[in-house]
Amino acid sequence: MRIKHPNHSQRGAAIVETCLVLIPLMLTAALALEISHSQQVRHVALLALYEAARAGSVAGANQQIVNQTFKQAILPSYAARGIHQSPADRLEFRAKKIMRVTGLRLWEIKVMNPNSSVFKDFSHPELSKKFGRASLRNDYLDEQHQNNIRKGWSEGRGPVSKQTVFEANTLRLTLSLIYQPLVPGTGMILKIFSRTRTDRTGIAWSKGYLVANLMTEVMMQSHALQGETIQGEHSAEHLPPITQQYKPPINQARTPSVSKYTGPWQTEKRQTRENLPTAHTTNSNSQINAKNDQSISEDIQRNENNICDGLICCR
Repeated sequence: MRIKHPNHSQRGAAIVETCLVLIPLMLTAALALEISHSQQVRHVALLALYEAARAGSVAGANQQIVNQTFKQAILPSYAARGIHQSPADRLEFRAKKIMRVTGLRLWEIKVMNPNSSVFKDFSHPELSKKFGRASLRNDYLDEQHQNNIRKGWSEGRGPVSKQTVFEANTLRLTLSLIYQPLVPGTGMILKIFSRTRTDRTGIAWSKGYLVANLMTEVMMQSHALQGETIQGEHSAEHLPPITQQYKPPINQARTPSVSKYTGPWQTEKRQTRENLPTAHTTNSNSQINAKNDQSISEDIQRNENNICDGLICCR
């Protein structure tokens, strides 16, 4: 009786079939993970950009305020881990690494509107003279729009900017943020696609980094002032919160109150020692000290209530 042996040509077929199934499945999972990571980075960056736009809208479109606010708002994307003790340390490390590898800043924020053409059309003479540079009037926009129509401007649009006064008073920011891919091997794919672009995004792709290009708009809440273009900084050093920059120190708030009452207190004390009995002197000193403490408390409370006067949001 002859024994039939199995067909040896079928050996390894299961492994090949498994690879044919797992490789596309793993690539799909990696793609989904990278897309999820990119959406998370873009979402946080967009929120930070919107916060920067809000701060700029109440600060005359000041680009330094915009950059500083964005720097503060983007920190949640760089949670401290490993050797980094704080999000600011990790942000600074990542910024220096990207600058060393690509020669580019970690981010760039540009004020696209109001632009020079807008200031040519809608610059207000009195405000421009007051601030010493071209300025846009932010109040009575509807009356300004009707006046522009009476000038003969079609639909109230300026001859240079082709915008209405409402569009001119809209702050538009663009952001270009470089970040590192999450899935290994993504950089190799980016280097292939980088051959089709020569801009900032293409340079970042050629070094294996992704770029988030975002834009946001908010209505101006103050008179816009024309200024020089300031690119977004990449450094995170010396990063105090915006709301604490204009808060006077407690020691400085107390010092004027103490010095104010020191002279009269000493004079009164000297007079009571020379002319009045000791018991009456003690009572007078106690009353003077109580008045001084009450005055100091009132001054400190007044300073604390007026802290908001220096904030950006109250300007």
